[in-house]
Amino acid sequence: MRYKNPFPVGVKLPEINVSDDTLVSLGLGRDSSSLDILKELCRKGLREKGLRLKENKKDYYDRTIMEIDILYDLGFVDYILLNWDIMDFCKRNGIPTGAGRGSAAGSLVLYLLGVTNIDPIKYELFFERFVSKSRARKIEHKGEIFLDGSLLADIDNDISYDRRSEVIKYIEEKFEGKTSKILTLNTLSSKLCMKECGKIIDELSEIEVNQISDTIPKHFGKVAKLDVAYEESESFKKFADKYKKSFKIAHKLEGLIKNTGVHPSGISISYYKQEDIMPLQKTNDGSLVSGYDMDDVASLSVKFDILGLRTLSVVHDTCQQLGIDASSIDPADETIYAALSCLQQPKGLFQIEADTNFKVCKQIAPQNLEQLSAVVAIARPGALDFKDSYADYVRTGEFQSV
Repeated sequence: MRYKNPFPVGVKLPEINVSDDTLVSLGLGRDSSSLDILKELCRKGLREKGLRLKENKKDYYDRTIMEIDILYDLGFVDYILLNWDIMDFCKRNGIPTGAGRGSAAGSLVLYLLGVTNIDPIKYELFFERFVSKSRARKIEHKGEIFLDGSLLADIDNDISYDRRSEVIKYIEEKFEGKTSKILTLNTLSSKLCMKECGKIIDELSEIEVNQISDTIPKHFGKVAKLDVAYEESESFKKFADKYKKSFKIAHKLEGLIKNTGVHPSGISISYYKQEDIMPLQKTNDGSLVSGYDMDDVASLSVKFDILGLRTLSVVHDTCQQLGIDASSIDPADETIYAALSCLQQPKGLFQIEADTNFKVCKQIAPQNLEQLSAVVAIARPGALDFKDSYADYVRTGEFQSV
């Protein structure tokens, strides 16, 4: 069967259906537009979060208007409401959710809607990191709005790991026949190709092929390609020159698709029934998975990130046992940073327990939330080279302008 793209100019967002009860609570009728709903939700958020009482309330009003105008101009209003609907379901059903991370934390609208729990004005976060007019692409065609699915704003919705299935079920029931998990294509790495070719072609032992693969360098945790390894690693070059046939065949195999998998967090939601626009397959547990990978799915539907975090489950369960509310914990509490400064065991610390992040945290020894945020930001490809200079700044307060 051949599938025809029903959106030759872009992706049409799935319809957002808001319950009558919600509309009534917002003082709206069934004929209200998505923009009307978004504005009322923002007004509700401003009121319930006490932002109308702040001395700088005008900053919040102006920022809200600015963000709504841009979201409307780019055709993102329904996309924002779809994310709100998912997170609102979680809150109504007592499902623990994250405070927000990534560029989405820079949106005041998402904060007002309860999609995130981080005040971007308080923490001086930029909306422009979340939505860029220069990147987004809206097309009006025959009176309808279409978007480039690959350029939508990125929102990571963190959900308690042991209750993620409830959220997926809600999405599947609300968008029946219009949702699926997303296929991933796993490829052959340089290390694997070199090891397998060495064993089969040159009949090398497991110890020998491991010695060869260990000479392939990594860049920010990612294994280098064979041609890069040949140029950068003298040890690998010697092996490659000695076992030329293995190297030649491994080079041809590198990057080929090895097997398929399922995206750990991505959920595709489409305007049309998915069986009409793309091939689908069933997993052993009966879940539907797209027959296309993430890039092709983006031309037909919208990807939502529903991440199941064990950390959220652990924090929620721990706070319940202690009889405290996690939101009552003061991120400026000195005991947090005193513990981090002498940290020996990082297990269970979200985004700190990874080896590189742990080393950066120990070196910088953050003393406040801003410095802790910097630890997570620096422990990434491209920024890792600045860890020494930032650690010096934390210790001395001195810095060099760039």
